[in-house]
Amino acid sequence: MFKKGVCEKSLGDYEPARQTLERVVREFPRRSFFLSQLADTYALMGEMHLAKVFFREAFFHNPAEIELAFLESEMINRLISRVKELGYEPPLLQEWLPVYGVLYGVFTVKRELKSLEYGKLRQSIYALEGELTDEHADRRTIIPRLLNRYFWLMDHYRINNEEPLKIQDTLYKIRLLDEKIYELYIH
Repeated sequence: MFKKGVCEKSLGDYEPARQTLERVVREFPRRSFFLSQLADTYALMGEMHLAKVFFREAFFHNPAEIELAFLESEMINRLISRVKELGYEPPLLQEWLPVYGVLYGVFTVKRELKSLEYGKLRQSIYALEGELTDEHADRRTIIPRLLNRYFWLMDHYRINNEEPLKIQDTLYKIRLLDEKIYELYIH
């Protein structure tokens, strides 16, 4: 069914592709490759709000799973080009795309996290922070993943009007990870 949806999208049959890919995503809601194809279809249909929602979700769950060569929309390809200009190539490119997607205003659509999602986000952050202390860990991958999760956490805090101390603490963690990203984020 997924291959059918991708073929429909490639042929320019966007409405049937959307319907097919939505069924696939309902079946596999956390598969980044599927989510990215649905997002790309929405972008090709001019449904930018939904495209941004699904691209952001796709790059949150597992950016490494996303096949950039299969993405056709101008919105995502422009972002890919801009991040490549910064010197990132696959597989690190996929990890940095959601970070720069937020910074460059591409991934602007935010959503409220369910309490279970918030708990999983916190666990994921804790695990990644722990990995950073391992001298054998691949910091080049961990840092963008952690920054992406911090951005999601900041969105959660802002949507729920959390106390400013939580926001300041997270901003401090972003600054410790990458001063340049911090400066881009706050400006």
